[in-house]
Amino acid sequence: MNKGAALGELNRPQDALEACDEVVRRFGKSEASVQLRGHVIRATAVLAAGDRSAYEHDVEAVLALLPELGISREGIRVLMDFSVDLGPQRMREIIQASPAARLLLPLTTALERELGHEPVPS
Repeated sequence: MNKGAALGELNRPQDALEACDEVVRRFGKSEASVQLRGHVIRATAVLAAGDRSAYEHDVEAVLALLPELGISREGIRVLMDFSVDLGPQRMREIIQASPAARLLLPLTTALERELGHEPVPS
C-alpha cells in the first residue's frame, strides 16, 4: 500500500492502481482495513487520472467498510477530502445511500449546513 501511495504522489496513477490492486488481491479478502486503505489510495489515483465514476465507486466502497471498521481521525480527513472532491451535494447523496449513513450523521449534518439545508447555529 505504501508503494501505491508513493506512486500516486509521484503522479503515476496507473502504477499506483496496479500496486494497490495487487495488495488487495493478495490480502484484502480477509482484512477489511487493507481493503479500506486500498480504496482510499485507488480513489486518489483514479481521480488524478480523470475517472470520476471510478472515484465515486471507490468512495462507495470505503463507506461500505466503515460500519465494520469504525471511523478514525484519519478517516474523517479522508471523508472531508472526498467531500471537497465530489462537492457537498454529491457526497451527501453517496453517504445517505451507504451502509454508513447513521455512522456519518455528523458529517451529513455539516454537509447539509454547507448546502443551506440546515440552519447554522448562532
